[in-house]
Amino acid sequence: MEVSSRYALAAAFIAIVCAIPVWFHASEAPTRDECRDPDAFFLAKRVGGAQMRDIRRRFEAGDAKGELRTSTRNRVRVHAFRTHETFKLYGSPMSFGFDSMSYLVPRETRQIEAGDDLLPVHWSTYEMDGRVHLEAWVFAQGGKPVRHPLAAWVPLAWKQLFDGTQPLTVMIASAVGRPGEMAQLGEATEGWFASSWEQLRAACDS
Repeated sequence: MEVSSRYALAAAFIAIVCAIPVWFHASEAPTRDECRDPDAFFLAKRVGGAQMRDIRRRFEAGDAKGELRTSTRNRVRVHAFRTHETFKLYGSPMSFGFDSMSYLVPRETRQIEAGDDLLPVHWSTYEMDGRVHLEAWVFAQGGKPVRHPLAAWVPLAWKQLFDGTQPLTVMIASAVGRPGEMAQLGEATEGWFASSWEQLRAACDS
């Protein structure tokens, strides 16, 4: 398609203006974090009631693992992290979870209330050798829970293009127990997501 010479100058100007933020993003890879105090969450000894035992910097924006006691003899293992490399999570957080099989079997999405927010938690369970394996995870970006990292891309695209990529937060919980224990483990897992999200919001809004 050719541009009329009458509008050639205007078209060239618009192209240059639009190219500036694209070039800046490609060359500088800017990042932006609107959370005021992420360390208050990721360096906390307890997150959502779970005792955090493995606090490290595998991810540049925050990373911690821990365990949550339950009313059964089993515990819920938890992992919370944030990264600006959101493309690594477009498939699923399987590489960063606890049980790879959980990401390969059919799963459901549970809406878990957390204060004023609804968390679209991906919920996976399967049974093997008389034990039920549970793994659940949720994404958040731009201060809001999202069903999938790509779901946040459209509303945040223009803002991130100019201001920098915002980190994607991922929270994962995993538990294994006998079929008769899954109600308690499921309840503990849902409670951890709700409490952790409110704790994260408090840290970011402080």
